[in-house]
Amino acid sequence: MIKVFVFASDVLPLPGLPTSGGGLRSWQLIRGLIENGLEVEYSMPKNVFLGNKFEAAIPAGERAKAWDFENQEELLERFSPDVAIWCNSPTIRVDPDWKGSTRFVADLHGPINMESVFVTGRNLEETTAELTEFLRRYDGFSCVSERQRYYWAGLLSAAGRLIDDVPFEVVPLSCEGGGGDRELPEELRLIYAGGFYPWQNCIDVLIAIGEELDKAGTGRLDLFGGVHDFSDSRRFQELFERLKSFHRVHLHGFVSREELRGYYRKASCAVDLMGKNIERELAITTRTAEYLAEGIPPIYNNYNVLSERIEAEDAGWCLDPDDLVGLRALIRDLLANHRTTIPPKSANAARIYREVLTFKSTLEPMKVMLGNLPERPASSCRPPDDRKPKQGINKPFHKRFYYAWMALRGKKIKVIG
Repeated sequence: MIKVFVFASDVLPLPGLPTSGGGLRSWQLIRGLIENGLEVEYSMPKNVFLGNKFEAAIPAGERAKAWDFENQEELLERFSPDVAIWCNSPTIRVDPDWKGSTRFVADLHGPINMESVFVTGRNLEETTAELTEFLRRYDGFSCVSERQRYYWAGLLSAAGRLIDDVPFEVVPLSCEGGGGDRELPEELRLIYAGGFYPWQNCIDVLIAIGEELDKAGTGRLDLFGGVHDFSDSRRFQELFERLKSFHRVHLHGFVSREELRGYYRKASCAVDLMGKNIERELAITTRTAEYLAEGIPPIYNNYNVLSERIEAEDAGWCLDPDDLVGLRALIRDLLANHRTTIPPKSANAARIYREVLTFKSTLEPMKVMLGNLPERPASSCRPPDDRKPKQGINKPFHKRFYYAWMALRGKKIKVIG
């Protein structure tokens, strides 16, 4: 049996804890590989935004095996896996001279080099050059869509690696779901759940919905999540203050996984409509897969690969995010007809999950890939020009990415060195 160790990218959806898109993707890999018969152990990261916010709810056993930039080799030696998976590729910190035989795999969940531009203020050339250096360290890869695979093919080429010669699997995004077993409310209930990030523009959409609900005097919008420290807090705080002025919009902040899923069971449909940019075109929004898994039809965009499936299966509404007139018309129609409009779409969303997006089915290709990874040559984990990430973390290259990643996770740190 293949033994796998997963370095999760964020807090996992364990009892009493909230999570994020990265945490849900990490959990998908863990649970899906277990359901495919692999032996899997995992580690959550230390000192991240949600972990610090809900520190009291993290079990002692989870804290004892949490990873940071100093103990990754120790964890590999302790658990002796055949394969280690990093759910955030630039966070690998294993000495190039480490003697272990564990193969290294990176799950490329999204275009983190683009996100880092917003986080650090540096240009895309710098963040991309840094990311491609990390890509040289891995023996295999996975991502969430064929469109993303083409994107990563270019970055791997920049790293001097031909994608046809590298083990690489597309693992569609999936989340643990309730299969659509829920009772629709008498009043229209919309839900929006997730963090607010600079590269996701939902401001005009949420305000338009709030205005329509207040004007109608019925329905409600429940918002969950909040702003990470690195985000443009002023812009989002102004949005929150505007949303608080609506009688039919309710802001809940970050809540535990169990509490959020309780609201899912009461929701009519979800709001997941954001302005178009290249990052949003490439990304598969984790919350959208979660809505489908729960049988909640989303109000989604019309420019993403997941849009094609939602539209083809009639599992939601795919709109131009700039067409606020069309959005307002949809909200008014749902307020009047949601009891008849939503049930068939809800059933279709749940069917997508059951037929193609379960943990087991999405992880079957990755199970095969992990079993066929070639043995790692002793020099394969050496980055260009022999820089050692573990020892070189105070060098400019590694220090900048370290601060960028910790900022992305919402951790305030003191700059030293």
